[in-house]
Amino acid sequence: MPVGNFVLGWRAHDDVGRWVRAMESASGQPITSDRSRPFGLSSTATAPVMFAYASHFLLFHRVTEHSISLLQTAFPRRFSAERDRPALEAGHFVGASLLERFAEAGYLEPADRADHRGQETWVVPTEIREILQHELLRYGPTRHESELTQGGSGVEAALLSCRRHLIEPLRSAAADTASGEPLIGELAVQLRFASEWSGLQELWYRYGMRVMVTDPVAIHEAFGSIPEPKLHDYPGLWLAHVYVESTSVMQRVRSLPAGENLDLIVERLSLQVTECTATLGPRWHSMGTADARLHVGINWMRFQRLRGDFTGALTTLDELRQLLPDNESTGISASDRNRAFFRLEQGILYFFVDRLPEALEALRESTLLWQRPGYGDYIPAFAWALMGLIYELRGPRVQAVECLAQAQAIFGEVWDFEYVSVLTMTVEAMLALDRLDIERAQVLLERLEFAAPRSELWPVVMLTQQWAELLSGDLAAAARAQTRLSERATGSGRLSPFAVSIVHRVRVVGLLALGQAQRARGYLERQADTPVPPSHESWAGLMLAAGRIDLVLRHVDIALNDPRASDRDRAAAHLMGAAGHLALGDEPAADRACHLATREMALACSLVPLAALPSSVRAELAARCAKTPGWSGLLERLELDPEEVGQRIAAIGGDASETALLVDLTSREADLLRLIDQGLTQADMALRLHVALTTVKKQVAALYRKLGADSRAGALEKAYRIGLFDGR
Repeated sequence: MPVGNFVLGWRAHDDVGRWVRAMESASGQPITSDRSRPFGLSSTATAPVMFAYASHFLLFHRVTEHSISLLQTAFPRRFSAERDRPALEAGHFVGASLLERFAEAGYLEPADRADHRGQETWVVPTEIREILQHELLRYGPTRHESELTQGGSGVEAALLSCRRHLIEPLRSAAADTASGEPLIGELAVQLRFASEWSGLQELWYRYGMRVMVTDPVAIHEAFGSIPEPKLHDYPGLWLAHVYVESTSVMQRVRSLPAGENLDLIVERLSLQVTECTATLGPRWHSMGTADARLHVGINWMRFQRLRGDFTGALTTLDELRQLLPDNESTGISASDRNRAFFRLEQGILYFFVDRLPEALEALRESTLLWQRPGYGDYIPAFAWALMGLIYELRGPRVQAVECLAQAQAIFGEVWDFEYVSVLTMTVEAMLALDRLDIERAQVLLERLEFAAPRSELWPVVMLTQQWAELLSGDLAAAARAQTRLSERATGSGRLSPFAVSIVHRVRVVGLLALGQAQRARGYLERQADTPVPPSHESWAGLMLAAGRIDLVLRHVDIALNDPRASDRDRAAAHLMGAAGHLALGDEPAADRACHLATREMALACSLVPLAALPSSVRAELAARCAKTPGWSGLLERLELDPEEVGQRIAAIGGDASETALLVDLTSREADLLRLIDQGLTQADMALRLHVALTTVKKQVAALYRKLGADSRAGALEKAYRIGLFDGR
């Protein structure tokens, strides 16, 4: 008979009595109307209606505010909003939400985790699950023989059949919207336990890593428990499985196995991701949907980039761009999540091939497409952080500060997602160096030692760390940056053009920190004809350290006309030019260069170009810059007062420029030096070179004068010390 407008097919008083006795037995205490006790009921009409809903709550991974309406849609003959409202809203639950009323009645309890928006979620208490399972079986849909065969019997069959009824309402409600997004995790769980593998695979293709933010627990349950044979049958599920397993460990969704190390687990899973992408990626053109093609294609492009195949990655990028316009004839289009993922990877690729303006445009579009970023959202956090790094490198600084704040608002200081942490902490350290706050920069860089992975981002980290060490006066540590870079970065054959340009700077600065100008010049000469030659700023710095003023000014002019030069690069070039003019006694030209340098430093919001000058000219040029019209504006932007700046500049460590000796040897003098090193006498040299002994004696004497030596031993000692055997 109808009870509370809900057709139960059983007599209310008898069945409610049985229910009350079962509840009392399960809870060990009597049921009363007192709300301080569990299972507080107000009427016989309320009990069976709530009991029916509660039994169906067993179908959900987490019960949320959407669960009741989903049940009403999935099972319209059992549940109705209009019919059931009087019973659900009856009793002493005034002011409480429906789910809170179920909790007050003892049917629900808070789950361990809230959802990604911080909303409370609920689960059915363990002690009443068995009773509710029997009730679900009683109300379960008609169990055909095929259902019993697939799902077993009893409760399992009822659960499987009911889950299948839930999938379509969930599929309709789960969407990339503020209201639909919380249901994506629930849909994934239902697809998994209904063995709807193709639907689960397409869900991953459409939303990707975003699903880990919406409901990490549900997503781990759905994708982390897929039978291994299905991973081979559905390659998208294989890709999803390894991604989700890796992220679940880092987000502490699942605990580490005993004796396992987090870094080793993540590294192992990363290798599995690489293996999966290498197998699946080349087939991205043949995927069935636009989302599948775009998702797999993006991962393939990323794999090519990480492997160092930048030409191949750019080719894949152009092919993927053809997928972005909606296909109006079929109605198939890629999701905004995949579009945002594509724009992020496009921006990263452009960054590493040194196409920074295009990188900024792509990254900016990625953040616009990725609406409603949640805490821990990797894609928008990485996009904002990388934009911050580009703005810090190229200017303006205020944009770098804003982007850093946006990234940290999404990610905070989440060290598990190390690539975002590398970017944010590096930008913070660079911003500290701009203000000559060396102590703050070193603290941040020390934390990076333990957080940053080995990647192409390491050249930027190493350059920043090297400058911090130089400005603190630790020349030996600055010189060791070359070794650290070799240990951390990928092989030189796989480095991107951007990374190679950073490597050039690190190596030259490291050699000059040791006063080894000869070795630095040899390195620059060897790299001059490579696809990514060193900048003329590096050449100018070398010549300034060695006192070759004419060459300083020549390289400064070339550097200032380089369209790729940043505000900071141009400021450094102007200051090196000012030092050159001072050395030539041309003070008006030096003042003009200081004026231009101050203007560029104001645009870059950085004092690093001034601090990086040789100690012999740093104080003089700082004083001249302080007299320029733009100096006060620069300090205002950096929030520094003149006295504080003076103290910070005075505290900068010394340099090795006094020992930076360049020796220009003729080809004959270089031959003689090698023969001396081999132990040949001057007579032997004459025979070897087919010249007169007197000629050899004159040439050896000239060689000794260039080296400032008066003996064979002194000449060899000097030659080895300054690196003459590494290149002229």
